[in-house]
Amino acid sequence: MKFKDKSRQLGVLFLITFLCLLVNVFSSQMCYFCLSKCDSPIEIEKCNTRYGKQADTKCIAAETTISGGLLVRKQCILTNQSQQFCDKFADLEDVNCYICDEDLCNSSKETSSSVVMILTIVIAFVLNK
Repeated sequence: MKFKDKSRQLGVLFLITFLCLLVNVFSSQMCYFCLSKCDSPIEIEKCNTRYGKQADTKCIAAETTISGGLLVRKQCILTNQSQQFCDKFADLEDVNCYICDEDLCNSSKETSSSVVMILTIVIAFVLNK
């Protein structure tokens, strides 16, 4: 689909971006979930299933090495408990604990890219062809 009018292109792009953001706002946050070893395929947890629809949640991931083996914990957590969770491990060596608030952001690699932004770039590229 080609648009001749640039303002129409921008309007369509804005509408698509708005709809993507709207879907993201009203959907439940999802986090990877595993206790101790996270073998593929890793389970996905919907935070509203665990804490209720109105709960303010984040994703957490904690990783440490004990006796040469990697131990991992990934899950949804209430926002007001997330920092306390990571603080429990502050005195231990070789512990990585991070908190994030995007869907599936607690994977093995931290990502800051939003799915919405990637989708917007792809759509803008397609519309300009």
